[in-house]
Amino acid sequence: MKSRLPPVRIKVATGFWLLTCTLWPASSLAPSVWAQTSPIPYDQPYGPLFSLRPSSYLYRRHYRSLHSVDFKNLTVLFPNYENGKWRVFHLKNGECKVDYIHHLVHTSIEVAGVHYLTSADAEREYALVLYEEDDAAGSSSQTGIAQVFELARKRVRVAQEIDWDLHYGEPFGPLDTFNERTNTLSIRSSHYLPGDAHCCVSAVDVVTYRWDGRHLFQTAIRTELSDYGRSEGKRLGPGLR
Repeated sequence: MKSRLPPVRIKVATGFWLLTCTLWPASSLAPSVWAQTSPIPYDQPYGPLFSLRPSSYLYRRHYRSLHSVDFKNLTVLFPNYENGKWRVFHLKNGECKVDYIHHLVHTSIEVAGVHYLTSADAEREYALVLYEEDDAAGSSSQTGIAQVFELARKRVRVAQEIDWDLHYGEPFGPLDTFNERTNTLSIRSSHYLPGDAHCCVSAVDVVTYRWDGRHLFQTAIRTELSDYGRSEGKRLGPGLR
C-alpha cells in the first residue's frame, strides 16, 4: 500500500550545488503500482525489477536552455529506495566512481545518452538522460537509470526517474535505446523466474515507455528468455519450469 505520509522538503549541499529536494517516505518508494507487469511469474522477492516514479529536486543555478546544461559534468541525485534517502554523485567527463566502507564497496556511474525531448508547453524544455550504474561488493549488480529533466522559468528540476535491473548477463545490448522518431524508450530488465539463483537470470522484461510532451508513461511489456534461460532450456507461460 502506498504511504500516506507527506513528502519532506530538504536542502542538499553538494559542493558548488545547493539542491532543493523532495524526499519521499521510504514506503512510497516501492515499485510503482502504475506499472504494467509481466504475466510470467517472478521469483520472490526479485520482481518486477523496473519502475517509473515521480522525482523532484531543483537545481539552484539558472539556465537559459537545457542545451546549456553540461549533463556530463553535473551533480546528480538518485533515490535510495531502501531507506528513502538520496545518493549524490559528482559527474566528471560523464562518469563518477565512488568507494565505500574502506574500499570494499565500489560504485560507478556513467552517462549513456542525452536526448532533448519535444515539449507540449512552449515555456518548458525537457531532456532525457540515461545512466548505467555498476556496483561491486560481495556480489555485483548493474542498473539502468533514466531521468527526465525539465526547464521552466530558467530553473531545472528532475521530474521523473526510471530504474531497471541489468543483471541478466551479457550481451546487454545498447542501454541508450530512445527512438527520437517515435518518442519511445525501450529497456530490458532482469526477470527472475521461480528457482533462479541470483547469478543466473532466466528471463528479461522488455518494457516500452512513450513520451507525450510532458512525461513518460509505460505502453507495453513483453517477457523473453535470456541467453542463460535459453541455454538451460527454460520455458515461459504454461509448462514453466
